[in-house]
Amino acid sequence: MKKLLCLILLSIPLFQIANAQVADPFYKDNWKRVDAYVTKNLLRSAVAELDTIYGKAKKDKNTPEVIKAIINLMAHEGSINDSSTETWIYRLQRDIQSASCPEKQLLHSLLAGIYWSYYEYNRYRFYNRTTTINFKNDDISTWDLTHVVDAALTNYQASLQNADSLQK
Repeated sequence: MKKLLCLILLSIPLFQIANAQVADPFYKDNWKRVDAYVTKNLLRSAVAELDTIYGKAKKDKNTPEVIKAIINLMAHEGSINDSSTETWIYRLQRDIQSASCPEKQLLHSLLAGIYWSYYEYNRYRFYNRTTTINFKNDDISTWDLTHVVDAALTNYQASLQNADSLQK
């Protein structure tokens, strides 16, 4: 009986999120178009549609749709463009500045994941690098190992800020 009660209580937020996303037919229709483009391997068209979804979700302050659009944009732009990692770092940093809770914490988590993935993918480049001191580090390709790991950890920690409001 306790397991059933726990299952019901845990599933209520999922149903609320699902209902919130279905409430606006714009999102439902556009996500269908995105899925169709991806199925046909028309990734540039999918990215254009995702930009539309992102713009409307940002304007409507619809955090679930904003995050969903960002994650999909990151995945599909990564398939199209090699420099998408650096682009997404700057884009997420900009979005974090204007975001509020819980969107801000989710964006910090995504940014930390990008930093960590960048480190894992380019690990061999960092082994022989020296630490840069008093250097403007806008370009991640010039960073040393400490800087990349610190950026990932700082953003992971920032994603846990205001834990009490994240639990609501």
